Formats: sequence, structure tokens, C-alpha cells
Amino acid sequence: APARESAAAPPRPAPARAADAPPAGDADLGAVVAAWPRIVALIGENPATKPLITACAPVGVDGTTVTIAFPEAQAFLRERAEKRRAEIERGFDQVLGGRIVVRFVASNVVAVPPPPADEQDGDRILAEARRIFADDIAGVADVE
Repeated sequence: APARESAAAPPRPAPARAADAPPAGDADLGAVVAAWPRIVALIGENPATKPLITACAPVGVDGTTVTIAFPEAQAFLRERAEKRRAEIERGFDQVLGGRIVVRFVASNVVAVPPPPADEQDGDRILAEARRIFADDIAGVADVE
């Protein structure tokens, strides 16, 4: 009887973890895109997964399933990512919380990063562009 109880114990923690996870409807593409830099940094700590996670982008969310697209010209990376699915999904789980399933596709569609969160971000980006490009920045009057 004790062996049966220990065999029954593993399924019990799984629902507890799922209860701690955000409800499936709470995930959306905006949240995944906002967390993307942290996801890439965490998964990219492993040299074997870094080229995979840096070559793709999130393009869709359906409940707890996140769809990640690789460029069609690099479809072989999708196949390599499939082999490392468990490790990649663990990274998503850690950053987003809960159990995330990742779906890999090859596509020309790439998610557009969100606009700057506030005016300070926009000002910081503009200042950095001016620092990098100096006098090479075209003014509005220059572009007709």
C-alpha cells in the first residue's frame, strides 16, 4: 500500500503548480513580447539554446500556448528547437509563471516590438540615435 501512495503522490503536486499559475486567459501576446528580453536572456544562458532563442520571435498566444516563429530561411532552427523543447519551455515557465507550452513555426511573420512605454523611453532612444548618427540624421525638412 505505501508504494501505491507514493505513486499517487506525483500527480498531486502538478495541480498545485497549475493552481499557482496564472489562468490561461491571462496570457496575451503583449505580455509575452514585454517579457521577451528576459526570456531570451534566461534561455540564452545556455550556449546550445542561445542561437535558437535569439533567432525567433513570439507571434501568437492561445491560452498557455506561445507560438514562436523562426525565419523561413532558417527553418532548420525550428527543428533544433524542437529537440530542446523542455529546456526552452522551462525558461518560459520561469519568466512568465505557470506552465507554458511552446509551439515552433517557420514563418516570415515577425512580431513587432511594442512602442516605448513612455515619453522618457522615446527621449532616451532619440538621444542614443543622435549620439550614434550625429550629423547623419535627416531632419523632417530633408526628407521630401
